[in-house]
Amino acid sequence: MPVPAESGFVVPEGIAVGELIKLEELRTRVAAGRDGLGRRVGWAHHTDTATPWDWHDPGDLVLTSGAIVPPDPAGQVEFVERMHAASLAGLVVGEDASRTGSTIPVLSPEMLAAADRLGFPVLIAEYSVPYVRYVRTVAAANASEQTRLLMQIVRLHNEVHRAISNGFTSAELVDGLAEALGFPFRLVEPERWEPVLPGCPVPDRRWQSALIEQLTRRAWKVPHLIRAEVDRQLAMVTPVPVARTVFVVVEAESTAETTPSVTVLQHLASACALEIARVDAEAERTRRWGSDLLTAALDGRVDPHVFEAGLAEHGFAGPWVCLAVGGDPAIGAETIDRIARTWSLGGLHYLLTGREAHVIALLEAGAAEAAGLDRITAGEHCRIGISDPFTGSVHLGDAVRQARWALETVPQGVGHYGDDGDDLLPRTLTEAARIAESILGPLLAYDRETDSDLVATLRAYLESDRSPTETAKKLFLHKQTVSYRITRIQSLTGRSLRSTRDISELWFGLRALALSRTGPPG
Repeated sequence: MPVPAESGFVVPEGIAVGELIKLEELRTRVAAGRDGLGRRVGWAHHTDTATPWDWHDPGDLVLTSGAIVPPDPAGQVEFVERMHAASLAGLVVGEDASRTGSTIPVLSPEMLAAADRLGFPVLIAEYSVPYVRYVRTVAAANASEQTRLLMQIVRLHNEVHRAISNGFTSAELVDGLAEALGFPFRLVEPERWEPVLPGCPVPDRRWQSALIEQLTRRAWKVPHLIRAEVDRQLAMVTPVPVARTVFVVVEAESTAETTPSVTVLQHLASACALEIARVDAEAERTRRWGSDLLTAALDGRVDPHVFEAGLAEHGFAGPWVCLAVGGDPAIGAETIDRIARTWSLGGLHYLLTGREAHVIALLEAGAAEAAGLDRITAGEHCRIGISDPFTGSVHLGDAVRQARWALETVPQGVGHYGDDGDDLLPRTLTEAARIAESILGPLLAYDRETDSDLVATLRAYLESDRSPTETAKKLFLHKQTVSYRITRIQSLTGRSLRSTRDISELWFGLRALALSRTGPPG
């Protein structure tokens, strides 16, 4: 029966290392690690990678000319320790026939001592024996094991075919693949640690730290197998061949009779990649439909009844809320993609479109809490403003303005329209214009009559934390000109720019003016 190695990973039954060296045709002798000759060999690989533990299964016999062995003794000791920790069966090094009188490569006494201490076999192959002879010998000895692996791969592909034929959900496909594999597994994006497929949860957060630590150590150069450990629980991690960074994480119980081979894991990852591509394509189609519909509504190019009928057809029930998403600097396309994917995976109905410096979204009012807005603002370094709930697309324009106002007045995180209870908050475009006129009327009239820029100066002055020097730089003016304009602004408005209350009112007036001048929402 297969047995767990010291690392906890299970090595499949196969020919023992000691049995291989007894075969005359291989002409192999032991350099170190005789106590490990009972190790079982699942497969033999000739490799040129300097990190064979990242690329091979437990029980694999590593064949090399010696080029992958580090040149220094300390590096050689670590090399042996890492292979032992990965439960590799042993190391076969070809003798260096180019060195007169030498029958073995330069393996340091420290390396050989480490191999003896660990019971890790280090073998020397004669120059005349090709490595393919080892591969064929192991394959012939372990034919039943290879048949088992082939049948496991066939079962994985059968699950994919069954899922396509029967229209299974992503969660049903994953469950079927796990049953065929013989182990539960999870799909993860290491940085975001959110579900990759709908209905498929991620592992405990402890695995995120362990995985990121492993990736950081490798400078995010991903091998096709990473062995991770959390609280003595082991996992085999392999990348999924998709555009973003996704991994399959298979927790390997030490009491199990076997562990998945790297080859089987690669087939599993490919099956998952197909499902991720299908789900992403469907989400993108839905997103594009929603973006086109919302953009047309914001531009006034679609009849309100047609707009509402389109929402109803896609199960999008009212009341709704509008969201304005923004950041400093403005959020980019990748952020929008991630937000859309998060909502799609959560099964939410949404419309999402980029409009100028902000992104505008429409959600069902009851779904706003499930949309993970706090998590989005923290993870994407953005802010979100939310309108009051509304029904009827005729109120869409006012809802967009409310969301924008909430966005402008919240310093960070998520802000709801009217949260601060200030009487100055406008409810409609008309009300915004009225508030702006009541606060900034004298400045607006002066600018119209004299073709001056007192309103723009006031905005730049407040945005520059009332610094005349910074305001002058922003407006390309002389500092004395700024000081003159500030004096004029205080005189016309009757408000002091040293008073916190007066500054607050002037700032609200500027925001109301900006909202009143947006014209058609968008």
